[in-house]
Amino acid sequence: MKKLVIAIAIGVAAIAVNAASVNWTASNIFQPGSTTDKIAAGSGLVYYFCAQETALADVSSALASTETTLAEKVSFLNGGSMDHAALDVAGKITHSTTWDKAAGSYTFYALIFENTSVTEGGKYVLTAVTSTYGWDNSSDTGVALGNQKTLTQNAASWSTVAASVPEPTSGVLMLLGLAGLALKRKRA
Repeated sequence: MKKLVIAIAIGVAAIAVNAASVNWTASNIFQPGSTTDKIAAGSGLVYYFCAQETALADVSSALASTETTLAEKVSFLNGGSMDHAALDVAGKITHSTTWDKAAGSYTFYALIFENTSVTEGGKYVLTAVTSTYGWDNSSDTGVALGNQKTLTQNAASWSTVAASVPEPTSGVLMLLGLAGLALKRKRA
């Protein structure tokens, strides 16, 4: 048993040593459509991911879907190889995360939310680096998303997290259940 624990510890240490650190930066993140007010420190939330791991279309459709609940949307964003952090300075994010990926090129994206929780009706904007980066799992990679002023000041760039709408069949089944309970209570 002791040998097994030591072997696991060595394996974990080897993975940690080979993992690259990805340093994300973005600046001038303004409140939706505002030309003067930046999102306050600790108020905005940014999810980071690369398209090879999480399909961009999947993220967009999950947030725009009225068929998934808000909890499912948040679960989707928290799942997979995404990381997230709140803005650390007004209008700016600097965040470091560790990923263990094979060498190669990746296109990195950031999903910026106007507040620290994914809420129905909340605003978000999607941004990406204009080039791809690669690393060999032994060095740091900087992902500079750059100045987000033009994107975030444009109100049309922001989308709204769709509110989930219950299926009609769920409503009908709920009404039938309540009617059955009412009849049962009336007979008793």
